[in-house]
Amino acid sequence: MLLVTPSLAYAISPSEPEAFLREFELRRGMGPTQLVKQSSHQAAFAGWFLWTDRAAQGLIISGLLTAAALFGRLCWHYAALPERLALHFNDQGQVDRIGQRSELFALPVIGLIVLLVNLILGYLLYRRERPGAYLIWGSAVAVHALLWLALGQMAG
Repeated sequence: MLLVTPSLAYAISPSEPEAFLREFELRRGMGPTQLVKQSSHQAAFAGWFLWTDRAAQGLIISGLLTAAALFGRLCWHYAALPERLALHFNDQGQVDRIGQRSELFALPVIGLIVLLVNLILGYLLYRRERPGAYLIWGSAVAVHALLWLALGQMAG
């Protein structure tokens, strides 16, 4: 059944069409019992900027993908890593801290924390200063790139 109003059209597909039509005709003959103003409601998240701003989508998705790539890279090479390895170097490039290979997971965790904080800060800033939000979201990707290099250096 197609119900057309002055501003909208509704398609109704009942499970029992004959019974629905009988009841519909009965109630239509009664006339309106009350006047109801037509309105539309949508969930709050349906109005978020994210659904229309391609630049924001790209930066946020890039941040999520690079964070996942950090974890993926470490997990991929983890079994081949020695049990103990160099974790920190001094300003002359000499090893000044040796630790367990499991400590390398601190790098992707730091990347994830940076991403989450930047997502929140960018969201809060977005309405007032869109380029600033873009810069914050992009900086998370830059931090992930640096962590990728550090992970490569340590996990070599």
